[in-house]
Amino acid sequence: FSLISAFEGEAGNWTLENFTKAYELYSKDILFTVLIIALATTLIAVLSIAIGGYITLGEHPTLVAILRWLYRWPLFIPFVVAGQLMRTFLAKNGMMNNTFVSLGWLEPLQTTSLLDWRGIVITFVWKQTPFVTLLVAGAMASLDRATIESARNLG
Repeated sequence: FSLISAFEGEAGNWTLENFTKAYELYSKDILFTVLIIALATTLIAVLSIAIGGYITLGEHPTLVAILRWLYRWPLFIPFVVAGQLMRTFLAKNGMMNNTFVSLGWLEPLQTTSLLDWRGIVITFVWKQTPFVTLLVAGAMASLDRATIESARNLG
């Protein structure tokens, strides 16, 4: 029923004016969302390839083991908890800024809140990178070792 009423005008005739109004009201929000998604996806891809590549091709077993253990932490944290965690961490008086002030890197008046688009990107990248890294590392691990060695020999 709501699908049919979306195409009805105020006079009861068939029209697209509801969609035109929705576009006028929400087009900037949709563009903002697309830009956030594009930035976060790019950062996730770069980080996942770097982490997956090092896990697969890394020369230092201890560092590879630490990285394998560390990058999986966000897998077990639900999105609601991640949102609250980042809200507490990235706020003007959050844990990150308090740490920077304690270390002497910032003065209390220099702290800024990252609870804007930057916080959204940071949270999304932190939360999604392990999922993509698992896929990338699995794909890289399935490569033939002879192919990897020949690529290393050729530079």
